[in-house]
Amino acid sequence: MLKVIYTETGQYLEHTSSTLQCWMICQHRLANQVGDRLSVEHCTASILLPADTRVITMLESITMNEVSRPFIWEYADLHTIEVVFSGLWVSPDANGHEGTVLVEVGDRIAVELFHLWADAAKQMSTISQ
Repeated sequence: MLKVIYTETGQYLEHTSSTLQCWMICQHRLANQVGDRLSVEHCTASILLPADTRVITMLESITMNEVSRPFIWEYADLHTIEVVFSGLWVSPDANGHEGTVLVEVGDRIAVELFHLWADAAKQMSTISQ
């Protein structure tokens, strides 16, 4: 499973081997114990990746053998690819801007997408320094 996390400081991606059901049960229990609400609704989330040959080859290889497509990708511009996921938005506030999008994908796909995203984040931090 992938978690696309939105905070005040940015967007983050995490891979977890936990199932969606297990993660949601834990979050509901935690929210109940501390007296918080938990809003859950269907949504889409996206991440941006560099449009280089390695990324394109990896995305094509990930999606080639998949019967049900866990995500779609397209060129955002000449230098960027947008990867769009369908998932569940989980947040303490239904109208809030902070929360987590849970995307149910296989472990292999989650790990590969996470590494592509982490490599892109490293490149961006190197450029901005």
